[in-house]
Amino acid sequence: MQPKREFPPNASLVFEGKLVDVYQWPQTMFDGTIQTFEAVSRCDSAGVILVDDMGRIGINRQEQPHRPPFLSLYGGRIESNEEPLLWAKREVLEESGYEADEWDLLMTVGGTSVMRLDEYIYVARSIRKVTEQSLDAGERIEEVWVSFDEFVDMLIYEKIRISPKLSLLFARAKIDGTIGELRERILGK
Repeated sequence: MQPKREFPPNASLVFEGKLVDVYQWPQTMFDGTIQTFEAVSRCDSAGVILVDDMGRIGINRQEQPHRPPFLSLYGGRIESNEEPLLWAKREVLEESGYEADEWDLLMTVGGTSVMRLDEYIYVARSIRKVTEQSLDAGERIEEVWVSFDEFVDMLIYEKIRISPKLSLLFARAKIDGTIGELRERILGK
């Protein structure tokens, strides 16, 4: 796997995995001592908020062999160095059977100094069902359709497994009175 961020020139790859790579480097502290710093580089991910012609939000109830069922946006880890939008379009088609005519990047969330990755959150509108799901062997995915208000509450109360920064975006919009603008941005109305 390739690193997603710059590491200090003296950083060494100490573990190369299928999902993450771990880098370590000696770091001189303010008092002159040296400590070992480390960071994890993980492949990027994307989530897609589907919007149907009735203004409902499409999410999914998903099961994977190693965890209990959970609610999620469509998407997941971006494989290899694929373009995020192209990957998101393919993943939505495979997981839901839908294609969309209109795609907007809602936000990109960077990782932290320790976990280095980018998460892309897209909105897909003007959707249509074109095929059946084509799921991986380790996936069971069921469509769930909710209203915008239900979606907001699910995000704020952490009912959907997604970046906390997306939940924070909606919570702030609700608190500062800009939820109407965010609704228009998501629903395209």
